[in-house]
Amino acid sequence: MPLTDSAVRQAKPTGKNYTLKDTAGLALFVGAKGAKQWHFRFYWLGKQARISTGVYPAVSLKEAREAWDQARALVAQGVDPRADRRESRLAACAASENCFRSVFIDWKAFRALSLKRG
Repeated sequence: MPLTDSAVRQAKPTGKNYTLKDTAGLALFVGAKGAKQWHFRFYWLGKQARISTGVYPAVSLKEAREAWDQARALVAQGVDPRADRRESRLAACAASENCFRSVFIDWKAFRALSLKRG
């Protein structure tokens, strides 16, 4: 039976980790201290794998199902969703101004204002 928004909201910590299953591999993981995360379980190369699709309440049930649907489509195409996510993050870092080199150059210029030469 699929999860409802009220069931997700009412999930309380019990002192032990547990999961509330939705459909076809999507589940809400409830930690012992109350943390709630969306997980998608799938089989890759004969082994069960898991990918997190977000933290509740930042990611709602509807958004988690959309992310689950995208990850499921990648698995159906023969693409590992974990590797796809890793590649997209690396590409975003390389394209952005927050890569290590640019941050270092900015920091060095900032520190040069207060440091004396020699």
